[in-house]
Amino acid sequence: MAGDEMKEEKAYCRECAGERRHDVLFSHEIEHDYNPEDFAFFEDTWAMLSCRGCDTVAVRRRLATDHHYNFNAEELEPDISIYPPAPPDHAISVPDYDLPPRLRRLHREVIDAFNEEIVTLCAAGLRGLIEGACLEKGVKKGPVPLFDDAGNPKVDASGKQETKIKKNLEGKIAGLVVAGVLGSEGAAHLHELRFLGNEAVHELAAPSLQELKLAIDIIHPVLDAVFGQHTRVESLKALKAIRKKKTKP
Repeated sequence: MAGDEMKEEKAYCRECAGERRHDVLFSHEIEHDYNPEDFAFFEDTWAMLSCRGCDTVAVRRRLATDHHYNFNAEELEPDISIYPPAPPDHAISVPDYDLPPRLRRLHREVIDAFNEEIVTLCAAGLRGLIEGACLEKGVKKGPVPLFDDAGNPKVDASGKQETKIKKNLEGKIAGLVVAGVLGSEGAAHLHELRFLGNEAVHELAAPSLQELKLAIDIIHPVLDAVFGQHTRVESLKALKAIRKKKTKP
């Protein structure tokens, strides 16, 4: 057991999102076999900490050897690790959207993958969110515009662009528009995410964090429009009904 002198120390608190004073609930030094020719000393101390601001518990590891001594500053600079670790600078939080349970789970996994820089799975997850939105809305197909080999729209005798019903994700996004779930602008946004997800799934491409951050920023308002707005409208209707019932003579 480590000495009782460790009563308080500063550490990162994930709930307070910053450095906070912590109580040291328990500490223990692990003894390692080491070659004295390699290290003059070797200290590996683990402690359980409790934030004084919110009581959140964390585990701290302090690793100190003579290799951690800064001779210029004339002080020891040990390696300090906190578990769970502090989020990276690019980390984003999970917005409080009213999503169906399956989509809520996948959405959290997408954000976790982004925060942990698991970029290919994050992009694949974004594509999965689009598939999930179509599934939740019961959309299984839709009309996809046709183009010739030169990239020009195919048109029928009346001059209207030809389409073909498809069951792939491209067709399902078009189906969201036909069903009135999404506007054409929102569908265009989802197609950009579809391209990103396709590259990750089919080509194992690794998009940059900047690309993924933009993609997440794009899909959030779309998810809110598809699911959140409906929930708020239904809540508004319910509140109006309650108010009218109370005001009846």
